Amino acid sequence: MVLRQIIALATALAALSVVAGCATTDDPHQGGFISGVSNLATGRYDERIVEREGQLGSEQTEQTRLQARAAEIQRQRDQVQAELTTARSRLDDLERSLATLRRRLEEAQARQPVDPAHWARLRDAEGKLVLASARIERAGVVDRPVDDAMDDVADIQSVLAGVSDLVNELSAEALQS
Repeated sequence: MVLRQIIALATALAALSVVAGCATTDDPHQGGFISGVSNLATGRYDERIVEREGQLGSEQTEQTRLQARAAEIQRQRDQVQAELTTARSRLDDLERSLATLRRRLEEAQARQPVDPAHWARLRDAEGKLVLASARIERAGVVDRPVDDAMDDVADIQSVLAGVSDLVNELSAEALQS
């Protein structure tokens, strides 16, 4: 009788281990009692926790990196906007200077002929300012890549410096006329 009970118990355990081996999952939300016991016994739940904590740490590190990158891009975007504001102001000043220079050349022209090269250089400066104005507007577009806008700002500053030099030269020449 005892032998029969031992055989029945061994058979039940063998059947249980076969069922447990086939139907277990390491997801506590999907597994049943047998999966839970099996995962606790094998340490799979602990491995799953360690694995998930590692993923969480990696994702938190990536989130921190992305937040730092976003902050850097925003800093650059703010810098571009500040430089564009300065460029707009400088452009306005240069437009006023060119208008004054045009009036002075027209007044000088009324007295005696002005060198045609002065008029050509004035028109060149005015054309450069129109292009610079368009580039300022394009650089200020919010959804443009910041690196492109920064390149535009550098080009705009170079153009404005060149026009400023040209205005100064023309003004000095116009004073001599």
